[in-house]
Amino acid sequence: MISSPVVSVVLPLYNSVNYIKESVESILNQQYSNFEIIIIDDCSSDGSAEIVQSIKDNRIRYIKNDSNIGLNKSLNLGISLANGKYIARMDHDDISLPNRFSIQVSFLENNPDYILIGSNHNIINENGSLVFSSPLISYDDNELKSSLFFGCPFIHPGIMIRKSILQNLTPYYNETIKQAEDYVLYCSIMNYGKFYTPKDIIFSYREHQSINRGTSPANKSLIIDGRIIAWKTILDKLDIQANRDTLLVHDKFCYYINLINDQDVPMIKNYISLLYSIKKQNKFIFLFDQLGLEKQISIRSYFVGKYLIQSKRSIIPYGVMFYKTTSISSLIKLIVLSIFK
Repeated sequence: MISSPVVSVVLPLYNSVNYIKESVESILNQQYSNFEIIIIDDCSSDGSAEIVQSIKDNRIRYIKNDSNIGLNKSLNLGISLANGKYIARMDHDDISLPNRFSIQVSFLENNPDYILIGSNHNIINENGSLVFSSPLISYDDNELKSSLFFGCPFIHPGIMIRKSILQNLTPYYNETIKQAEDYVLYCSIMNYGKFYTPKDIIFSYREHQSINRGTSPANKSLIIDGRIIAWKTILDKLDIQANRDTLLVHDKFCYYINLINDQDVPMIKNYISLLYSIKKQNKFIFLFDQLGLEKQISIRSYFVGKYLIQSKRSIIPYGVMFYKTTSISSLIKLIVLSIFK
């Protein structure tokens, strides 16, 4: 056990016999070595515990829950036991590349006004083969926060965060939700400091259809519920109210545009009104960078107009153009689309 680690890696574990050894070893092989790994085993029954206990390294702290308490409670337990200045998230089936901690710790040490750093990443499949890689682009605070109402800008197990910031939340992670707990967390702490993602690829995220992975089809409705809580967290900061039906339309325009249908049309006017209210209110509250926010609203307004035109509906009554949320280039695209639809 490390007496005073700079980084505490919180790694919840549940039935990951095929991946846990590789995940833990990817942490142990980091170029940066001043860390502890807190593994919270949520009552695995597949031999995962034996694999972890066979790895001999004094930086590993293994805790097995008396009963299955779920991911969020396990995360909160791990953070409460952490001795480090920084909390690094890690999942039992992903891989941290050797330079991850050296890049993340160096940035946070040199930039005290930043509270959270993410990771560009590879997407790998069950066998570890590369599926997709992030563009080699860094993202700074304005970009990340401006996009926060329109999508989660971080891959959860690849983040590092100052533990001192988490002390503002009770509990750290919302234990009443099943999915998108990280999204709710980012929206909750966005006022406390800056976000950053370096351009380097420092993490590999494994996509598979395990019931424990957010990509499982069974988790879709739970993820939507979590996203709505995240969005309401932001809207509360702006002193704006929105009903669930409006936010469900927002969810489709952000994630599932192909699923928009006639039943959604009555809510589209409310949705555009919501976007306009966010733009207007932000000018007084300064939650987001205004130009970045308007760019994001412009993108959503364009997709709304495109849908209404393609479905042979007039866009004028729904206020897409009159709320001034759409850029000139997007308006030109809409006008051309309406002529040649």
